[in-house]
Amino acid sequence: MSLARAVLCTGLVWAAVASAETTLTRAEARYQQAVKAAKALEYDRALALTVEAFSLGEATASLTRALLALQAEMAIAVDLPETAVTAYARLLELEPAWQRPVDASPRTAEPFRQAAKKVAGARLTAVPTSTRTADGQAYTRVRIEGDVLNLVHGGRVETAGPSTPLTRTDVLEARWRCTQPACEYTVSLTDSQGNELLRLGDDGAPLAVPAALPTGDTRPLLRRGWPYVALAGALAIVGTVLAVRTAQLDAEFRIARDTPGQYTYFQVSALDAQRRGWYAGAVTGFSLTVLAAALGAWWWLP
Repeated sequence: MSLARAVLCTGLVWAAVASAETTLTRAEARYQQAVKAAKALEYDRALALTVEAFSLGEATASLTRALLALQAEMAIAVDLPETAVTAYARLLELEPAWQRPVDASPRTAEPFRQAAKKVAGARLTAVPTSTRTADGQAYTRVRIEGDVLNLVHGGRVETAGPSTPLTRTDVLEARWRCTQPACEYTVSLTDSQGNELLRLGDDGAPLAVPAALPTGDTRPLLRRGWPYVALAGALAIVGTVLAVRTAQLDAEFRIARDTPGQYTYFQVSALDAQRRGWYAGAVTGFSLTVLAAALGAWWWLP
């Protein structure tokens, strides 16, 4: 089998999709030109066209894979095995199940084997999570996994409105507006040139932002801290009033006790009983204050 025929087999799926498009992007046009050049045995030109297509930074995920497969075979055809290994390795990280066409040139076997060894079965995956607030602020984080070749350099969140670029820290993240009851979005991961490597969600099955988290403390009243703190403050005031009145009655009691000629026994006994009662109330008030404060501290955090 000729190398040109193997190239046609590699690009068969993408060609079927692209043929249905009424308008090609620049990257798609370069890919089709590269396929035609390969058919005409113009391997140097075909390889250059794949490089040019990548430099445009507008390839979709499926086109990226097709370009890498074509680039690898063209590199082998012009005796650039290292370029072929690099292209195959990138392709295998994106699509580990990809296999060389059955009629591919035997010369592709060794570069493909080296690429597979380099990637070691790793696969680029991503885990997106999104939250939003009641005021319509959405926050999307994307955790990258399996990127052994460090292909991912950025990305974007695509919604019904303008797309929002993802900035990279230890993860990819973006903030965007989500004011509808249900906000659908997709995530696109891109390489250093802006070509799409991986797409999460699509028009038929988009990702969705969960409902906004309720604001404030939604726990039952008796499971919140502030009612107990407020109660503790009120009890402290009551306990202080009772303590002050206890002190006044205690002073009156001591005067009556120490001047028996001016007070009867029953008057002294009555003052003593009042003093003890107000004292018990003050002690109870301060004890309840401590208990309420402890409960407030216990339930303060959600």
